[in-house]
Amino acid sequence: TSQVSANVDAGFSIVSYTSQSSGTATVGHGLSSPPDMVIVKTTGVADSWRTYHSSLGAGFQIFLNTTAAAGATVNQWNNTSPTNSVFSLGTDNAGSYTTIAYCFRSISGYSRVGSYIGNGSTTGPIIYTGFRPRFIMTKPYSIGDNWSIWGVNQSGDDIDQILVPNNDGAQSAIGFGRYDITLSSTGFQLKRTDSQINQNGAAYIFMAIA
Repeated sequence: TSQVSANVDAGFSIVSYTSQSSGTATVGHGLSSPPDMVIVKTTGVADSWRTYHSSLGAGFQIFLNTTAAAGATVNQWNNTSPTNSVFSLGTDNAGSYTTIAYCFRSISGYSRVGSYIGNGSTTGPIIYTGFRPRFIMTKPYSIGDNWSIWGVNQSGDDIDQILVPNNDGAQSAIGFGRYDITLSSTGFQLKRTDSQINQNGAAYIFMAIA
């Protein structure tokens, strides 16, 4: 059983629930279609921000609060992909913990959850979203390195600030060239060779919102 606040048209819901005392369980997400990304965090005990991403699949997890690469597990999401109504919890979630989940699904023209392969070039991969993004979040999942979040300034013309959610640093444009991105009407292109966003052959997940 879950308490859900959802905007189905925007593909986003916030879910509150108590995890199962033992074994496995399912949780209602309220989106009417399978979410592409789910971030869960217990509120009463110290624990990681456990993250499901459709490009990784339900047999893997990655943590929003660490630099670690994605790890194989059948115990986080019970090796079961989300459905139109629920996402699954494996035994790693057991313990009767009050938990919040943030659920996202791709909406054409508005949001996109996906993945890309880095090429290690200043003429980096072009990531198609179908819209001009104002929010971009990326994370290498085949190697260990930081998450990156970019916001766009009020005019919508330029990348303005960067945040690294797995550390406590303030948002900053200082030294931002290391994380250079070019926006277009249909997506974004990475322009640096740094392993955080574009190492040759490394695999990355992303979420972008218009």
